[in-house]
Amino acid sequence: MQNPRQIAFLALREVHRRGAFADAALDRTLGNSQLNDLDRRLVTELVYGSVRRMRSIDFIIDKLATKKSSQQPPDIRTILHLGLYQLQYLNNIPPSAAVNTTVQLAKENGFSGLSSFVNGLLRQYIRLTPPTPPYQGGAKSDPNSPQQPETETTSNPPPYQGGARGGLNSPQQPETETTSNPPPYQGEAKSIPNSPQQPETETTSNPPPYQGGARGGLNFPQQPETETTSNPPPYQGEAKSIPNSPQQPETETTSNPPPYQGGARGGLNFPQQPETETTSNPPPYQGGARGGLNSPQQPETETTSNPPPYQGGARGGLNSPQQPETETTSNPPPYQGGARGGLDSPQQPETETTSNPPPYQGEARGGLDSPQQPETETTSNPPPYQGEAKSVPNSSQQAETQTTSNSPPYQGGAGGGFHALTLPENQIERLGILHSFPDWIVKLWIEQIGETETEQLCEWFNKSPKIDLRINPLKSSIAQIEAAFKACNISTSRIPNLPQALRLNSSTGAIQNLPGYREGWWTIQDSSAQLVTHLLDPQPGEIIIDACAAPGGKTTHSAELMKDTGTIYACDKTASRLKKIKENADRLQMKSIKIHTGDSRQFPEFINIADRVLLDAPCSGLGTLHRRADARWRHTPENIQQQSQLQSELLANVAKFVKSGGVLVYATCTIHPLENEQVVRSFLDNNPHWQIEPPTIDLPVKPSPEGWVKVWPHKYQMDGFFMVKLKQN
Repeated sequence: MQNPRQIAFLALREVHRRGAFADAALDRTLGNSQLNDLDRRLVTELVYGSVRRMRSIDFIIDKLATKKSSQQPPDIRTILHLGLYQLQYLNNIPPSAAVNTTVQLAKENGFSGLSSFVNGLLRQYIRLTPPTPPYQGGAKSDPNSPQQPETETTSNPPPYQGGARGGLNSPQQPETETTSNPPPYQGEAKSIPNSPQQPETETTSNPPPYQGGARGGLNFPQQPETETTSNPPPYQGEAKSIPNSPQQPETETTSNPPPYQGGARGGLNFPQQPETETTSNPPPYQGGARGGLNSPQQPETETTSNPPPYQGGARGGLNSPQQPETETTSNPPPYQGGARGGLDSPQQPETETTSNPPPYQGEARGGLDSPQQPETETTSNPPPYQGEAKSVPNSSQQAETQTTSNSPPYQGGAGGGFHALTLPENQIERLGILHSFPDWIVKLWIEQIGETETEQLCEWFNKSPKIDLRINPLKSSIAQIEAAFKACNISTSRIPNLPQALRLNSSTGAIQNLPGYREGWWTIQDSSAQLVTHLLDPQPGEIIIDACAAPGGKTTHSAELMKDTGTIYACDKTASRLKKIKENADRLQMKSIKIHTGDSRQFPEFINIADRVLLDAPCSGLGTLHRRADARWRHTPENIQQQSQLQSELLANVAKFVKSGGVLVYATCTIHPLENEQVVRSFLDNNPHWQIEPPTIDLPVKPSPEGWVKVWPHKYQMDGFFMVKLKQN
């Protein structure tokens, strides 16, 4: 299977319908595919991103469709999630590509009858939502391209030099937008190329009403569609050709759809007064695209009385029997730029397709990257979306070309779409919908760190996680690893106060193919997890017990700090998880680790034998929500209480393993007080011969006055963690 969006759909369907873990579902579907690295990253981003943003996307569906997301057919909900995730959060994927591929997903998975609903809802969302930085209209690109500076002028624009609305903009001929005193419209369809008397102009003040796009999807009671022929405003939408003109047909096919008979097509909220256009007795075509040179003898007319039945597509237009609006789904031309509509040539009519989409060319959140022709559009006061492809039909020289060259991957935060949708006034609900978290988690964080930092934390957890390495000093050095990665054009950076930590700053491909992996030079471990073992501070020759060791990151780190001397007992009750510890120990060539299967609450043989004990307790993982896309939806306040009870039992039992005067470190990868501070306080209340020993080493995170260390991810740019060092008197 080669279609990355189809693979993402299959994985996401397992999550939605069967309750599968997102990582497990993704591994299964990718294992059955033959995708290249770029497409694999796209699939990963679509699956994890859609799961993270589940609440936000359901909110959009609830607002735009007559049926709530929970009432939609499950697979249609999944398909809509993929489409809306791309539109809202993936800045490098053009909206047209997101819409068309999503519509095709519906058709290919047995929902041809609902494909027009999918198409209409997605296009309705595009029109309702203004573009936000870095997306400025068209293909979502970096507006601050040094080669093609963004330009905006208000007077004396340079003559229009050809191209349909933003073609190839050389430094001498930038695309310009004017906001005052625009020149009058000079006739013909979007001006004649190479005509110095006819500059391209776009106005942003008092834009005319919506002039095209999906029929019936928008609710604009204040702005009904109107079109006049006296003193027409500058052209704001499609190049709508006059029917019966063989030179300029607009063709979109939908495989013989039934005539539209009214009502809500597939669940969209259609207004009571749908947009209608008739073409009875049109005058002969006189030039110009809808509003060209209209002589008094031959005015262009448009009426709304007795409209003919709607005959197809969601893209509107005049539907005559000779020239029905069609939507094709086979052999589309490659995508050539322009987010809202493709290139209109006689050989390649405007199409909506998803078969054989162009290969994915960017990072996990990327679209088509053309470094030679970056899109340059202005960002101040953009006009509302006014139609489909903004180009002159049948003009191969005037193709709309908009690219996403050198655009950075999307880095988190809610996109601009929610500005057009009414959010709840309640701050907890608003943040929960905007950033896609359950209300109880948002409330918990606001109580601890306030609203401002809670929003920062939400944004941080919605970013793609970084990868940190821990260098094995027994086999290599951090300088040697830096040099090896630099030779492979992989950027790295060191992390202060963590001598073995190295962060990867660029894409790497398969981890096992990186230099030094098979040789055991390094292993993957987040910086905050490395802090835990430094706090434990194991010494050569000691006996260490890692009470909940799997998958073994802190176990092998302890062996490195002990120079692989002494004994480390790695305990876990799950044999399959202990297998992972052995694999890591073998790759890193560790000899001091001994595997011990069983529940750490039931090891009487370990009583009073350990110099140091590490309890990295099972927890909710609320500090690693960016790494576990579905964790936020699987936990409840009730199971957090159950986790806290288990943690208290484990802490009370493993404390018996420590020799008199020995050390015990309690750690979790959660930031919930019930699993951290409350567990420690309860233990100290019941065991007065134990006390907190504040850190004596220099850590990148400042300890609390009580002596424990709590890592807030948005402050320290590493996983959320809690750790405390306890010592027996």
